[in-house]
Amino acid sequence: MIGRMFTVGGLTLLSRLTGFARDIILAAVLGAGPVAEGGLPVSEKLSSDVISLPMHAYLDEPTQERVIKAVRDALQA
Repeated sequence: MIGRMFTVGGLTLLSRLTGFARDIILAAVLGAGPVAEGGLPVSEKLSSDVISLPMHAYLDEPTQERVIKAVRDALQA
C-alpha cells in the first residue's frame, strides 16, 4: 500500500513539474498574449477600485475602530 502511495505521489509530482515546464515554454514562445497590460481594460480598472476589508465574527472592537479610521482617512485623502 505504501508503495502504491509513493507511485501515485511520484507520478503526480512528475505531472505537475512537466506541466509547469510546459507553461514556462509556452509563455516564452507565445509571450503574454491578450492578457498583457492593456488587454483587459475593464478588469484592470475594476481591480484598481477594489477594497478588501477584514470581516469575521471575531473582529474585536478596537480593530473595528482602526479599520473604520483607516477607511475614513483614505476617503478624505
